[in-house]
Amino acid sequence: MSREEFEDVLTRVRETLGEQDYEKLKAAIETLAYLTDSLQDREISLQRLRKILFGASTEKTRDVTPAPPNPNPAAEPKPAMEAPAEKARPGHGRHAAEAFRGAQKIEVAHSTLKPGDACPECQKGKVYLQKEPQVLVRVVGQAPLAATV
Repeated sequence: MSREEFEDVLTRVRETLGEQDYEKLKAAIETLAYLTDSLQDREISLQRLRKILFGASTEKTRDVTPAPPNPNPAAEPKPAMEAPAEKARPGHGRHAAEAFRGAQKIEVAHSTLKPGDACPECQKGKVYLQKEPQVLVRVVGQAPLAATV
C-alpha cells in the first residue's frame, strides 16, 4: 500500500475508533511506512532494524542468572602465582563423534551390498568390510540436546 492509501484508511476509521485507539493505529502505520521505505531504499541494515524494533540488547545472561553453587565449598581458589594454564589450540571447533558419549548409535548397513559380493563396477573384484565406516552425527535442538551417531 502507498502512504496515500494508508492515510485514506486512517481517515475512514477515525470516526469509528476512539481518539486514543486512532493515535495508536496511526503510530503503528507510520512506523510500518518508515520501515518499509527504509528497507526499500536500503538505508538501514538488518542489525539496525532489529535494534529499532526490539531495542538494544544490554542484559547479559550471566548477570541475570544466579551462579551455580560450589560443589566443593572446602576447596579454596588457587593463588594466581601458579603457572598459567595451557592455551587452547586453535581448531575448527567441531567435535568428533566420540565426544557424544550419550548419543544413540545406529549402524546402517548398505541396502544391496555385503562383504564377499562381486564388485558392482567391474564384476571381477570383491566387496570388503570397511575398517572404519563413515560417521554422521545429527544433533537435534531440544532441551537438553540429543544426538544420534
